[in-house]
Amino acid sequence: MTSSLALQPEPPRRDMTSALDAAMDNIRALSTRPGRKAGGFYAYKIRRIQPNGPPPPPLRQTQIKLGRVQCPPKRQKQWQWQCRGQVQDWWFWYAVPDATKFEALIHLHFKLAGAWVGPVQCDFCPVKHQEKFDYEACGGKRGIERVVEYYLGKLGWLIVKYKMGKL
Repeated sequence: MTSSLALQPEPPRRDMTSALDAAMDNIRALSTRPGRKAGGFYAYKIRRIQPNGPPPPPLRQTQIKLGRVQCPPKRQKQWQWQCRGQVQDWWFWYAVPDATKFEALIHLHFKLAGAWVGPVQCDFCPVKHQEKFDYEACGGKRGIERVVEYYLGKLGWLIVKYKMGKL
């Protein structure tokens, strides 16, 4: 287990601020109610390759999957089995008190920043993945860590980070 201090990401643009503030207020209000779902917020890098055919366009070739689940190691096994052949580099996951609401906040941040690549049909399974973001637009691994830890700090939640590796 690794614990780290919250780092300031680039301040949100003025047009992003009101939507993100409203989302954080909603999380604060809802996280005091019973029944919230604690869990993990995870991130991993995907290098898109085509199983049969030409390589995908280079701009969106490397993507990030950001998601939430109650047991990230179990989800890692699920995605690696389901999307066999896809190159996945699992980085880390954070323990959060309200994983559903926190995921929505992080997705909103990156969507407003223009990093969301939209629903993507997986090259290796029948699923159309919703939670994929452009690697470069997110600032890579370090950019995601900064944003996640910034919002954990703003919400007053403890930062508990776990490293993940290959199975």
